[in-house]
Amino acid sequence: MTDIRRMRVISIYELAQIKLSSECVQADHNLLLVVGHTNLPDSLRLHLGYLDLEDEIQRFDEELTGLKMKEDNRETNSKPSMVIDLSVSVEEAEEGGEYGVPSRP
Repeated sequence: MTDIRRMRVISIYELAQIKLSSECVQADHNLLLVVGHTNLPDSLRLHLGYLDLEDEIQRFDEELTGLKMKEDNRETNSKPSMVIDLSVSVEEAEEGGEYGVPSRP
């Protein structure tokens, strides 16, 4: 979408430059037209700068989103899974279990 807007602004900018050039070569200058054709390219140049800034912000947001998704995937894949075996046999319980803790007599 921004590319279409940029192309429109560029084509209007070029048209304004052509009109400014044609007005400047006139023998009798119409100051109102010269000033108008001069101000239009300046404002279009600012608009192009804003479009570039919007594109840069959008790319930055996409990059941050991609990094966050990678980080989230890394966190879910790298989380250690802790499994505790609570099954103890009767013999182990009587002997004190696998940790060597004696059972009560």
